[in-house]
Amino acid sequence: MSTPETDRRNELRGALNRGLMLDAAEEAFAERGYDGASLRDIAARAGFSPAALYLFFENKQDLYERMLLRRGNGLFDAMVDAARPEDTPLTQLHRMADVAIAYYRQWPHFARLVAMAQATVHGSPLTTWKEHPDSEVRGAFQRAMDLEAGLVTEGQRTGEIRGGDPQALAHLFSVLVNTYLTVGAIEGSTGGLTTDEIHEILESVLRRR
Repeated sequence: MSTPETDRRNELRGALNRGLMLDAAEEAFAERGYDGASLRDIAARAGFSPAALYLFFENKQDLYERMLLRRGNGLFDAMVDAARPEDTPLTQLHRMADVAIAYYRQWPHFARLVAMAQATVHGSPLTTWKEHPDSEVRGAFQRAMDLEAGLVTEGQRTGEIRGGDPQALAHLFSVLVNTYLTVGAIEGSTGGLTTDEIHEILESVLRRR
């Protein structure tokens, strides 16, 4: 017989199992790419049967999207927290870059997935997110662009940031930060650009001369 207590335990158990599956998917997709990772492998890493995955996810693409959205939403929240109205828009964008780099270092598998999608070397259903059929996927990416574009617009109004389409400049900002993943963003990697160097590049690209 169902009781509020058993329902709560079942809900917590379900959330834990779903989290384990997402963790396993993040690891497998980062190691093998979207095409190379199999549901069987992901289920084995999480300690479940492949059939158990279908209790939580419709298919492989749904699992992939939920996995990226989990970390992507966390990154967006961290970037919102980094925005401080008392600072100039460009200063806020620099801080967002720092937050993004720190977040990628905290979740290196997610960082690798972002870099893979950015390079479009491995298969990824999110490489054309603007046309993605899932409105949640489109919305997650668009709100990040809108946050950055809003700061660009404000910086243009105050004369701090160069002219140009705010959405395009926001996209360029994201591309530069995400591409940095491939040239030295992950802690412990050797070579590549330093954090100071990526900030110098962002400054030279965005600041009005």
